[in-house]
Amino acid sequence: EDFKTQEVLGGGPLAAIMNMLATKAAADRSSEHLAAALRAGEMLLEAAVAINGGRPPESAVTVMVRLCCSCGAAERALSLVEEARVAGMKPKLRTLTAILARA
Repeated sequence: EDFKTQEVLGGGPLAAIMNMLATKAAADRSSEHLAAALRAGEMLLEAAVAINGGRPPESAVTVMVRLCCSCGAAERALSLVEEARVAGMKPKLRTLTAILARA
């Protein structure tokens, strides 16, 4: 049943939900909400990777990097980029923009 749900949702809508989380995390700085946003983002990224045949979709990684940076988890953002690169995703400038903005 989970697979059917993932098939219907696809990677794009998951990235859109992650984008909403990133926007809300940037506006709401409570540590409880930031931690919840990161957990939800990780779950959505995992689903996007599964939908994409085990390869991380660039759009989902980009939004998750933005979410991590919005939540103060820059180290996780960097590790996501590296994990995705090792898995064969070529990061775009937009993937690195949030990290560069935090530097």
